[in-house]
Amino acid sequence: MRNCLRILPLVLCAVWCFADEPSEYVINTDVPDGYPHIETVRQITEGPNHNFFGYYGIPPWDESGRYLIHMQSTFSDRLVEADDRANIVLHDLETGESEVVAETAAWNFQQGSMVHWLDDLPGRKIIYNDRENGNLKSVILDVETGERRTLDRPVAAVSPDGTQAASISYARLRITRPGYGYAGVDAAEDDHPHPDDDGLYIVDLETGESELIVSLEDAFNVEPVPEGSEDNLLWFNHVLFSRDGGRIFFMARIHDVDDRRQTAGLTVGPDGSDLRCVLPYSWGASHYDWLDGERMVVTSRYQAETPWLHVFFTDGEDDHRPIAPDELRRDGHCHFSPDGEWMITDTYPVGEERMQHLYLVRMDEEEEVAELGRFHQPPEFTGVYRCDLHPRWSRDGQSICIDSTHDGSRQVYILDLAFPAEEE
Repeated sequence: MRNCLRILPLVLCAVWCFADEPSEYVINTDVPDGYPHIETVRQITEGPNHNFFGYYGIPPWDESGRYLIHMQSTFSDRLVEADDRANIVLHDLETGESEVVAETAAWNFQQGSMVHWLDDLPGRKIIYNDRENGNLKSVILDVETGERRTLDRPVAAVSPDGTQAASISYARLRITRPGYGYAGVDAAEDDHPHPDDDGLYIVDLETGESELIVSLEDAFNVEPVPEGSEDNLLWFNHVLFSRDGGRIFFMARIHDVDDRRQTAGLTVGPDGSDLRCVLPYSWGASHYDWLDGERMVVTSRYQAETPWLHVFFTDGEDDHRPIAPDELRRDGHCHFSPDGEWMITDTYPVGEERMQHLYLVRMDEEEEVAELGRFHQPPEFTGVYRCDLHPRWSRDGQSICIDSTHDGSRQVYILDLAFPAEEE
């Protein structure tokens, strides 16, 4: 079964009107023994507006599983500018009804407004980013009562217990990688390549107080940047707390002398202790998830010698190894199921048909891979306004939420999984 990607047939689920056009999506029902398959594809949103959640690995479902939060925009074919606004929408999966609960001026198509549910706080609360008078902030909103509280820094990640958030400079991101930064922000922060007064912050979500725990200068000193790039802007991106909240993974990025983006993977304690480089610039890093409090997967060029692989390792240990390296040989948005038994991942559009592949790995095997399906991305969705599948597990591990443009617009879908019956 190790080569199941090449031998498993795919079942056509939807077609374009013209026979010479690619399928909208195809679903595989002949998966390896013990693997689930996609039983239903539910379209949760529809046009004329464009709808999406944004980044992968963050559950859009609330704790009850009944409500799903997502973003909504009137356009989908250009970079977000300062005057553009997006809605934050609460969708009731039982009734099908939806409600706009907020509007934001700090958003993009790749990560939305970094909306997170705050399960451990009373009520039904979310946190999201916004902008006011050129300043970025985050807002804690009770979606039932409408009660709002504003914090002075934007959110990049939230701790598992909902008490802390990590924050980075989205103004700097707008300069270095516009599709992930926010427009209309004052203080562009481009006067120093690696300042010692900006970087990774921890925000107390109860008091709103924040502390700089890793400066850009700290990151510059802990891992040498590529030769000749010392005077280029260094920035942080892609932050995630470990599942026990004891460590934070984040990326330090810089453009080299050939203007190519180079990335190192770093971890640190929430108090700023024990800053480590876990993936050097020569390996690179792109997407990631924590399996638990110590182990994680990051897509990387393993030992600086391979294509993009899903590299599994223990934080602070030299035990890196690729997962299914014969099959998973492309960058993908990897996310572990809540029970840690499965890893879902995807690809960017592949081939002339521009199909985005969705794969599943059983972690006790690490070599067997099932392709669950493929989703077409029309060629007009590209660059900073492309639409990655960005798979996200439901809280009960029974469904996957994706964003997809296979019908010609950006919409949110839930893929319900059918698991094989357990043997008695």
